[in-house]
Amino acid sequence: MIDTVSISKRTYAAIMLHLKNAYPYEGCGILLGNKHSGMVESISSIDNSAEEERKTSHYLIDPIELYKLENEAESRGMAVAGFYHSHPDKAAILSKEDKQYMIPGMLYVVVSTGRYGIGEIKGYMKDEPDGKVYGVSIWEV
Repeated sequence: MIDTVSISKRTYAAIMLHLKNAYPYEGCGILLGNKHSGMVESISSIDNSAEEERKTSHYLIDPIELYKLENEAESRGMAVAGFYHSHPDKAAILSKEDKQYMIPGMLYVVVSTGRYGIGEIKGYMKDEPDGKVYGVSIWEV
């Protein structure tokens, strides 16, 4: 079980900028790196494919776009380590829907955003054997 994840300063800044600019909608993207070492080295920001009226409280990643990004990451010697998304004007706590769709072993970073910028940032993972969701500390390095 991984309890701490490191994100490079450049990648951390890119996540925050993307999610700040996505406000008032949920922004989303893919975390790239080595999920076994706990180091996130890069991201691929993705357009939220949810219907317009749902974008303030939901995000949807187009599976074809995800497939293309996975292949691109693999060609660069990287792997999908997880996903990130924002919660506009809400806490960075996983929703029931977020928990339902989590992939075991993947990192999920949730960021609270508002009209004044970035709020709290939290990391989560789902354990493979029992499906338990637990918090993960995020370190900017």
